Amino acid sequence: MLLFKPRTTRNNDKTALQKVAAPVSRPVVKLRGGSGGLAETIAAANTLVEAQLGKFKDKYLLIRDEETLASYFEKIKKNKRFAIDTETSGLDPISDYIAGVCLYTPGEQGVYIPLNHISYITGQKSKNQIDNAVMAKYLLEVNTPDYFVVMHNAKFDIRFIKNQLGVKMRCDWDTMIAACILDENEPHHLKGLHSKYCNNGKDDYKFDALFKGVPFPLIPIKTAYLYAARDPIITWELYEFQKQYLNAENGELASCYDAFINNEMPLLPIMADVEDSGVALDMDTQKRLKAKYEAKLAEIEAKIKEVMEPLQGKISEYRTAQLKHGDKKIVRLDDPINLTSPSQVAALLYDIVGIKPLKRGGKEDRGTGEPVLLKLDDKTGLVNCILELRGVKKLLSTYIDKMPEVMNPKTGKIHCRFNQYGTVTGRMSSNDPNMQNIPARGESSEIRTMFVADPGCVFISCDYSQQEPRILAHVSGDEHLINAYKEGKDLYAQMASMAFHKTYEECLEHYADGSLNKEGKKLRGRMKAIVLGVMYSKEAPSIAEDLKISIDEAKNLYNTFFKSFPKVKKYLDDTQKFARENGYVKTIWGRKRRLPDMMLDPYEISYADGGAKAVDFDPLDFEEQANEVKDVPENTVKRIVRELQSARGFMGKKIVIDRWAEQGIKIVDNTRKIEEATRQCVNSVIQGSAADMTKRASIICYNDPRLQKLQARISLWVHDETISQVPEEYAKEACAYISENMRKAADILCVPMKCDCEVMRAWNGPSLNL
Repeated sequence: MLLFKPRTTRNNDKTALQKVAAPVSRPVVKLRGGSGGLAETIAAANTLVEAQLGKFKDKYLLIRDEETLASYFEKIKKNKRFAIDTETSGLDPISDYIAGVCLYTPGEQGVYIPLNHISYITGQKSKNQIDNAVMAKYLLEVNTPDYFVVMHNAKFDIRFIKNQLGVKMRCDWDTMIAACILDENEPHHLKGLHSKYCNNGKDDYKFDALFKGVPFPLIPIKTAYLYAARDPIITWELYEFQKQYLNAENGELASCYDAFINNEMPLLPIMADVEDSGVALDMDTQKRLKAKYEAKLAEIEAKIKEVMEPLQGKISEYRTAQLKHGDKKIVRLDDPINLTSPSQVAALLYDIVGIKPLKRGGKEDRGTGEPVLLKLDDKTGLVNCILELRGVKKLLSTYIDKMPEVMNPKTGKIHCRFNQYGTVTGRMSSNDPNMQNIPARGESSEIRTMFVADPGCVFISCDYSQQEPRILAHVSGDEHLINAYKEGKDLYAQMASMAFHKTYEECLEHYADGSLNKEGKKLRGRMKAIVLGVMYSKEAPSIAEDLKISIDEAKNLYNTFFKSFPKVKKYLDDTQKFARENGYVKTIWGRKRRLPDMMLDPYEISYADGGAKAVDFDPLDFEEQANEVKDVPENTVKRIVRELQSARGFMGKKIVIDRWAEQGIKIVDNTRKIEEATRQCVNSVIQGSAADMTKRASIICYNDPRLQKLQARISLWVHDETISQVPEEYAKEACAYISENMRKAADILCVPMKCDCEVMRAWNGPSLNL
């Protein structure tokens, strides 16, 4: 199967229909009996739902015979538009099955078509349901570009219908993706969105709570349809609401509509195919890595036991004190101490070993997270042991041991879920399992080698070289950055040359003969840290920590950078100014990232009870009382702001806020929210534009007939890296086409984009020479 461009199914495609599974004969379901059993739960909930939703019976239609089904599809054919949803037995489109299909075409009833419900009384398949093949036949008739199809979370339904009915459904408008485009900061669940925007915040349906934990196929059909038939209706109503704002004529959102129609929606079928294709797991490699890291774990545990031996006396004293005095501040320690417990680790390090806690904000920080532990002055070596222990345990539990557990038994592959709008910047993420979080550097990156190409195929890893710095050069318009890329120079070395007044060659990581240039590597590394700091809005303390230099040195580096590249500083300032005035920023391709906190006042000052009192109240000022002045006078506001601005740290501000609260004035401090939003401004543009670029590249590859001919398909995305799979004999040719397409996706930039390709049989495995 080609992933980049699937074969279009014709209405009379008998082959497709022959692939549809025969009517499912589900195994008998064993029901729990007795008081409080599953049968009793369903019966009780069934009665409540019928009482609650019975009033909607005329609004919905339950279809249990082909004649009625054909009649409804005639109405769909007349309208040429419909919404579709599925009810399923679970969340796995490959191993689970469809309980029923929900449809709605405007002006008609919402319908529910049961396919595979099971009687909760007998455990057998319920009678009078539509056959899978029959349902597939009618869906194929309306699965053409002549019809406008609306879904919510379309990838889920597309995959289920494809895997269980053999029909790869089209989708023209996914209301979940549209909701992300319209407001990425809010939840995007169907019912919540519909309630908020289409039903005045009301929702009469409590179905989920009543049947919580009950598989949908076990819900009686005459009850299930009252709930299920509503979903396509509210999906359509949500679409109707969204299209008022998300359209080509709406000047404010026209560019967002363009990103939605030309970037996000075409990506849907690609993501569905990537998830269905999955990635093969090499069990031999998995077993080898399991043995290796279990041996490492045993070594670390033995080392910890050795390090802790001299501490046994203090540990016993600590346990005795806890038992004797019952002091709640003394943590109860397991025997042996549980080094995965934050409270027990804190007791061990700070109370027993006696390590001095860090100071933060005037308070002792007894943290046990990695950033804190790395800063502790530990003479025993225990901290390093704990960090090593955590690292190895995470590799084993999260990756090595977990992957065989999540491997699909039907395909023998890992089918993770990619979230198209995984972050507020539009970047993709993945889960179940998270393939994007597998270590990429160091020894632990060998975990990736568990994932291998299909027999006879190889992986092609193609990633953008310095994708985000190139985007920074484009959006800032800085000639020095632009010219460095156009001349094919090492950007960070060129920047270091300008900032530190050295020759370009002196700032390269290696000399011309290939030997290491230590000073050049240092200067280049510092400039790279600054550039990444600018893009991710890191402050001087964070840069100082990364480079292991003083905060003053980090500040000087920032100043040197901005002095050498003034247009970058101007871009930062202009972007933040725009966000303060408008509450959002835009990616290069016009997608919005909303930052409403940028528009907040630093301090909101009002009377606690909404009326004037205390500080400025004049009993002889009858005019003020008559007008019921509710705003705090300007002179008082200015005084409070001056006090807050001169206060030292969080505690200083709290003292000011508490003092004025005693006088009836409420102060809301928004400065932290504003600071956080300010840090996100430039990053949202750059990371969001990078996400758009990667998605565009995938769409171009998907539609490339050359790659279709070579049987190329995408297997994974990892941020700026796309990992494709192709028969080994076509690898060299496919490399050239994929790289070309990825550069084409970046043709809007004023700097050339570079892509690095690598061919391998296992992810992160040895490179193959073509």
